[in-house]
Amino acid sequence: LAANIITVFLIFNILSVLFFTYYIQKKGQTEAIQYARKSTLEVINEKSELISLAFEHIRSQTESLGMYMEDILNEKVGKNLSDEYVLTADGTISRKKDPKKTNRQQSNIIVPSTSPLSEELIREINLTEKLDKYFEQVSETEDTTWCYIVTKENLLRCSPYSNLNDFFTSDHSQISDIFYTQASDKNNPEHQAIWTAPYYDYLGTGWTMTCSQPVYEDNGELFGVICLDMSVSKI
Repeated sequence: LAANIITVFLIFNILSVLFFTYYIQKKGQTEAIQYARKSTLEVINEKSELISLAFEHIRSQTESLGMYMEDILNEKVGKNLSDEYVLTADGTISRKKDPKKTNRQQSNIIVPSTSPLSEELIREINLTEKLDKYFEQVSETEDTTWCYIVTKENLLRCSPYSNLNDFFTSDHSQISDIFYTQASDKNNPEHQAIWTAPYYDYLGTGWTMTCSQPVYEDNGELFGVICLDMSVSKI
């Protein structure tokens, strides 16, 4: 009888130990899972906040560039183009690279062969050249891919300097591109800075998103759209 009691006692205690051990392990696993889930959510929330701040900062910079450009529109410029602007073999207008400057210190332009060299186009080229110093500042301090402006006469001025003719056909219409059309009057009646959906960068850097700010003349006419690109891979 005593042996039986001892046996039952031992079995009971062994089972109790096994059950307790299993309970502790399960509780530990549950707590570990809960902790991992909580940590993951914290990382996601923190990352989301950082992304949101980055988007807002780029938006603010784009709005500032738009205001600079609207101030520039009140300045007087020459009625002729400097020798640095040339007519290329395919009929587009481009800008010669200055070897004394870095790519960030200068912009290039492309005007499609379908746009005649009018007085207004010359004005747009000369006015937008004044953006170079502002584009340089943004390129040096912000995590952007490109800074550029597209005008109503189909001029694209882009910084840092890149050979734009390598990426666009001679008849490419910049004013038909997503970063222009979504910011124009029809799609953006409130004239605010807007973000495009992701699209593949025309200049080959990969998937990108553009913040576009419309720029208006004093008479309310759209002058163009100023843009900052941010690579999707850096979000």
